[in-house]
Amino acid sequence: MKLNLKTKLIYLIIPILLLISASKAQEQGGNQSTYKTKLNLAAEQTKVQNMLNKFIKTIDEDIDDYKIQVVESPEINAYASLGNNIVIYTALIELLQNDTALAFVVAHELGHLEENHVWKSVARQSLSSLLSYYVFRESRVLHGVDRLHSLHYSRSKEKEADMFAVKLMNQLYCKQAGKLEFFQTMLERGESPKILEYISTHPLSSTRLAYLTKEIEADNCLI
Repeated sequence: MKLNLKTKLIYLIIPILLLISASKAQEQGGNQSTYKTKLNLAAEQTKVQNMLNKFIKTIDEDIDDYKIQVVESPEINAYASLGNNIVIYTALIELLQNDTALAFVVAHELGHLEENHVWKSVARQSLSSLLSYYVFRESRVLHGVDRLHSLHYSRSKEKEADMFAVKLMNQLYCKQAGKLEFFQTMLERGESPKILEYISTHPLSSTRLAYLTKEIEADNCLI
């Protein structure tokens, strides 16, 4: 397969990013030394793997091309990464009260992979970072503009992943409660004022609840 210049640049930059990521993870490890989950990691791993397999079969993809891992961490987070990998932190699983809510998280991260968000983000942010450093490092204004544009891009992709997830959930978990529990929990804990939404990497939970509930109603899956 012939690679274009942009793809070649991505392949050159990715190893550097992976090294930086590994270094940061190692640094954060010290902060997690006191955290110990009460979850059975093997059981949770099997659970999320089964969820992912179910979704993969529904979208007619090869199960062997995707991986999911439960990682012990006090951070409430989940993410998709290069190589069709999904990582779910134990603190997020502990936060959720039912498996349907967890399934939505898995479907959301799968959405990032299926929409090629990971590759697009790596390409854009890597090239943008290099350009900012070598060309605009003396200009804080231009750096700030690039930062805001990047965050807006990220929010739009979050919504795309949400829409991908809710369609899958409506197919497989239509009348099961708890699909949007994660967002409801975030609302109960409190969130940023709407004035700050523009500089947030994710849509506010209330915003996401609104458009996701609309989709669930449209498919007659609201209970």
